[in-house]
Amino acid sequence: MKLTELKPNEKALITRIHNAPVKMLEMGILEGIRVQMIKHSPLQKMILLRANGNLIALPQQVAQRVVVRPLNEDESLYCEKVLSEYEEI
Repeated sequence: MKLTELKPNEKALITRIHNAPVKMLEMGILEGIRVQMIKHSPLQKMILLRANGNLIALPQQVAQRVVVRPLNEDESLYCEKVLSEYEEI
């Protein structure tokens, strides 16, 4: 499943990134991290997601290169706990 296919508030684990731009890697979009889709822009040109406690906007073209695995409920709850603890620091 591609990152762009996530629905708002859905959480997923990044499993693969094809031809990632260096800037995306510098922003912390890496294989193995958990992300949460926040929203798609009205014209579907950008997406907004939360990763590593940060809000990140990515162009749709770039986000299509990211392969994710949606998290089940238990994984999602764990992800929320970790993110909330991370934001408190």
